[in-house]
Amino acid sequence: MLKNAIKVACFVLVVLIAVGTGSYFYLKDVWDFDFVDGTEKGTAVLMGYYGDAKNVKLPDRLRGKKVVSIGEGAFKDSDVVSVEVSKYVTTVEKNAFRDCKSLKSVKLPDGLRSLGESAFLNCASLEEVNIPSDLEKINDAVFLNTAIKSLDFSKNENFIFENGVIYNKDMTKIYHALSTADLSSYACPASVKTISPYAFNGHEELKSFTINDGVKRLESATFLGCKGLKELKLPDSVLYIGPLAVSNSGVQKIYIPKQTATIDKSAFLQMEKQITIVTPANSPAAKFAQTNKFKVEIVK
Repeated sequence: MLKNAIKVACFVLVVLIAVGTGSYFYLKDVWDFDFVDGTEKGTAVLMGYYGDAKNVKLPDRLRGKKVVSIGEGAFKDSDVVSVEVSKYVTTVEKNAFRDCKSLKSVKLPDGLRSLGESAFLNCASLEEVNIPSDLEKINDAVFLNTAIKSLDFSKNENFIFENGVIYNKDMTKIYHALSTADLSSYACPASVKTISPYAFNGHEELKSFTINDGVKRLESATFLGCKGLKELKLPDSVLYIGPLAVSNSGVQKIYIPKQTATIDKSAFLQMEKQITIVTPANSPAAKFAQTNKFKVEIVK
């Protein structure tokens, strides 16, 4: 009787330890990740990571709910070294991994469709990111200031990658030039009609650039920090020049057509003594130059 009682007590103790251990790991997983409910029933958005592990494999589910998105700023400033994103995730939101200085590699699932703005911005150690077959959208500055030298788009039909520059599939849009790309002999394809913000940010080796007729906007920080670029000629199709578009660059002369109606005040920030605006008389660019004390050269 006593032996049987001891056996039963031992069995109960083992069960309690097992349950307790299981509960601990379950709770630990919950505590490691902050999340909120997704827009669809039974889904979750991962909003933060508080664990100690440097090499992280994200859970497929949290409290039984499918993790379908990495939320805005979820890993921002984290010291993780590698991340494997779980299989149900379809979106990585804005700034999700921004400023993760130690991050070296990220594995994305095949079903991922969108990379949010600045998702990997300033991940200075990041060298490896796979491009999923279903990826449809790469937002602004996703790979800006990373150590990525190349990207494999062989499984994806939505983009073209040439000489460090990412285009859409028909090469009418430039998404981004990798920070590690050498653009010293770069020639913009004649098919390009749209250039994304930050596309050539920081490329000091870029010496010339032809902005094709049909491009309507020179977006934010497009040529910010392009010290080797000395001259720009905008076609008649350009209607807008955005914030910091040519700031801190080497541009000494920029040709702006009379059709360009909007020029952001910071487009040529702190370049008043360096740059000459070449434009027709009474154009918006001429008025901009006069108002902001830029040198101006009037042409017909």
